[in-house]
Amino acid sequence: MSNSMYSIILQEIGQSLRISKRELELDIREIAEYWEVCLEKADIADRDTAIFLLTTCVNCYLRGKGIRLENLQLLKKNNGVLVSLVTLIPLYAWSQPVSNFSKVYELIPAEVYQSEKVFGNDILSQAEKILQEKWEE
Repeated sequence: MSNSMYSIILQEIGQSLRISKRELELDIREIAEYWEVCLEKADIADRDTAIFLLTTCVNCYLRGKGIRLENLQLLKKNNGVLVSLVTLIPLYAWSQPVSNFSKVYELIPAEVYQSEKVFGNDILSQAEKILQEKWEE
């Protein structure tokens, strides 16, 4: 993606996971591709189930990286990484040709989530605000 905040967010999440930004980009691509295949194979037909499936994929990925979310204390501690990845993966899919992620585009149309009515601001602008607050601490 061309947004400069995307790069900063990747770097921050990568540091949390103790991997490079490049490795994280590759992981995001792989998770997005796996998510697309799961949506097709399971014949998912609604947005809520698609997001639940994505969250489950990300949770499994994080467990593989040694990040646990099994209780409320750990979920509070690591929720930012989970939410960030669940946000970045559709953003990655939307930046690709529709033919690569047809099921994602079908179930979670980018136009709906980019509208002012849904977010009020661009999602990466929201992330920028969070990161700036973190740096000011």
